Amino acid sequence: MLGNMKSLIVLGYAAAAALAGVTPAVHYEREADIGPRTLSFLGCAALKLVHPAKVFYPGDAVYEAENKAFWSNTQLMNPKCIFRPVNAEDVSAGILNSRLTQTKFAVRGGAHTAIKGFNSIDDGVLMVLSNLTTLAVSSDRKSVQVGPGYKWGAVYKYLEQYDVAVAGGRLAPVGVPGLLLAGGPLPEANLPPPAPVPAEPQVAHGPIATGQTPVVGQTQGVAGQHVHDPAAHGTGSQYGGPPHMSGAGGAAGADEALPGYVDDGVKRPGVGDQKFQYQ
Repeated sequence: MLGNMKSLIVLGYAAAAALAGVTPAVHYEREADIGPRTLSFLGCAALKLVHPAKVFYPGDAVYEAENKAFWSNTQLMNPKCIFRPVNAEDVSAGILNSRLTQTKFAVRGGAHTAIKGFNSIDDGVLMVLSNLTTLAVSSDRKSVQVGPGYKWGAVYKYLEQYDVAVAGGRLAPVGVPGLLLAGGPLPEANLPPPAPVPAEPQVAHGPIATGQTPVVGQTQGVAGQHVHDPAAHGTGSQYGGPPHMSGAGGAAGADEALPGYVDDGVKRPGVGDQKFQYQ
């Protein structure tokens, strides 16, 4: 699976390079060997060729909506393109693409931070997790699987029907992945952090490390808010998905649906097809 995906991305990279009129570098150590803007163009073009329905450029409705879906105006930047994966395999492909093309990228979860560049980027690829929206309660009602596209308000709304709750954010607009990767609920809440269960961590060179148990508070998560420079971090950076987060499908999981969101047909309270105001 990974071999086929890598071959597709390599072909996409070569085609993008041909369109740009440059010769792809087999190996280079610094951005200066080609130039960051050219690398961003190649990275976006390669992704677009392999995932045409998941890559968006300025002027596209999805790009414009996603690029404004931030809690703070300090995060309003200008990525070269936006990549919106719908499953773990897409995320893996996006990371692999960044390594092959040496393109800088940022990952945005719930977008609830005011630190410039933590979940957005200028010129590079912005990977948004809006369509990673698994949401399910276990049969024993002791754990919940939550995709990194959700905010806590939508999760609480969904759990009401099961008469259960989780220790999450105190405010509805707070994103699920950022809070979990930053350490979980504040200690003043007198609640324990979520208990880790096997998830689908992503490693920096692309593969999905299934069955591993990530650590709550691990800040370099594929579902978190982190700008990754492949040349600086290499394969040593671990992109661990947070607890109870995997898969895809479903609606945007934000306060209102974004253009082109994935709808798996499962109607859940507070998700996707209408806007909710949380008190």
